[in-house]
Amino acid sequence: MNKRKSPRSTISQTASRSSASRSAALAGVSLALVAIVLTGVYFWPDFSEPLSDENKKAGNSNPISDRSSGEPARSQVPLPSIVLPTEPIAFETKEEQERLLACLDIGLRDFPNDAQLLHAAALTYGELLQTEKAISYFDRALVADPRNLDVIVRRGDLLRQVGRDDDVCRDLQKAYDDGMDALPLLTALGNAYTQVGQPEDAQEILEKGLTRFPKDGALRLSLAQAQLQLEKFDAAEENARAAISLGNTDRATYLVLSTALLRRGASEEAQTIRSKMAPTSTPEKQTDEKYHDSFRGFASHTYEMIAGVYASHNRLQNASEALTRSLELDPKSIVGTTMLADLCRRNGRLKDCVLVQERLLQLQPENPVNHTNLASLLVATGDVVHAERVLRNGARVDSIGFVNMQLARFLLATDRSQEAAKFAKQAVDKQGNVDAYLLWISALKANGDMASAMAAYKQAIKIAPDDPQLTQFKF
Repeated sequence: MNKRKSPRSTISQTASRSSASRSAALAGVSLALVAIVLTGVYFWPDFSEPLSDENKKAGNSNPISDRSSGEPARSQVPLPSIVLPTEPIAFETKEEQERLLACLDIGLRDFPNDAQLLHAAALTYGELLQTEKAISYFDRALVADPRNLDVIVRRGDLLRQVGRDDDVCRDLQKAYDDGMDALPLLTALGNAYTQVGQPEDAQEILEKGLTRFPKDGALRLSLAQAQLQLEKFDAAEENARAAISLGNTDRATYLVLSTALLRRGASEEAQTIRSKMAPTSTPEKQTDEKYHDSFRGFASHTYEMIAGVYASHNRLQNASEALTRSLELDPKSIVGTTMLADLCRRNGRLKDCVLVQERLLQLQPENPVNHTNLASLLVATGDVVHAERVLRNGARVDSIGFVNMQLARFLLATDRSQEAAKFAKQAVDKQGNVDAYLLWISALKANGDMASAMAAYKQAIKIAPDDPQLTQFKF
């Protein structure tokens, strides 16, 4: 293999050294592992914008970074003591509303043109039914970030609530003309045209959307609704059925399908479908208790947005205070806990970061990144034995081979090449990528099994014959 700075070449060098004993290797490996094992395993989310649902579930993206430099920043002000609540605190709704608004006002005083803070303020005033004030903050947010799709779509929802449907169509169409053709905008624009009685425009937009997103059930339903207005009942039926097959099985979809069938003369089938539909339910009255619970989640997420802004400006103490309140309201927040772990890491408080990462692993034990992040932190604090235990536990539940690969690197770095080869092979079986193969080959070589290493190399060449890492590999 050509000499170059990489985890694999370093691992090979480490593994080729003569080992004294396992205990000696473990005693001396801590600092080496910071550079060798689990290289690049930190997947700290980027909270410069509100997270999508997918990202909230995944919990892995790019590091929070200082906006001016693009590099992770370090605070010169020590963070307060980390306290991880286990139960949600009690609060009075009105008092918490005032507290959240005060926090937003302070943030906007410090950063008056920050798009995310303006977005958070718009959402909060919308939540408090102060519609005109919410719209004004949405407008300011779009001045700061004109291509923020979430702001554009949410602003449109609010305009529609106050009867400004024509403004919604105009603004969404402008965004579309400017090249913003993501799925949420296409769906919103199609629905807006349908609602103002322009089904031809709706159909044109939605059909273009389906060329890119043919398996989106909501888009299919929106198109079927527009086609009902156009009296294209065959097409409406086809798209309604497609929406159902894609999992969109709410009442609105069956209503469109039964209406299309009825207008086509298939009244018996239409009646059959309608008889199976759930009866229209009276909207449940929003009690103070239900709103209290709903506002808890809203406020917790908004404090996370505020914390993200402060973190991006290297105001880590302010970020920590906002996150503390977020977690007091919702101790099980994956986003808030992940952000707090990153704040501790950036502030150099690795032991506190370990505690927070352990909580994150408790909250989301199925996420392999949580296992590897915790192991990496433990290595950095010198607790190599605990790090190995975490990796082994993670490998038992790892379905994608990510933890298996990191455990193999760990074992190879601690001169246990035979066991490393076993876990590297598991990573190959689950991932099948070049990195996994190269790790497996390195472990086999370190174990002295050159025949198996060559066989593994030939397997890798078959799946990636032009990969430069393989073509340049030398035994």
